[in-house]
Amino acid sequence: MSIIGEAILGASIEFLFKSLTSPEMLQFAHQEQIQDNLKKWERILLKIYAMLRDAEEQQRTKEFVKI
Repeated sequence: MSIIGEAILGASIEFLFKSLTSPEMLQFAHQEQIQDNLKKWERILLKIYAMLRDAEEQQRTKEFVKI
């Protein structure tokens, strides 16, 4: 994946996470009783974000990952 693509993907995931944790979304989730689903998506996005950050770091430091 290109550097630009990685940046866009990382920014998109960060935006989604911030949107899911906004006060408005949390209030909506409480009203609709979907808090469990919202928490599940938060955990999934955090894992994806962490994996992307780790892959970016490894790409800079490990030659075989660059390839």
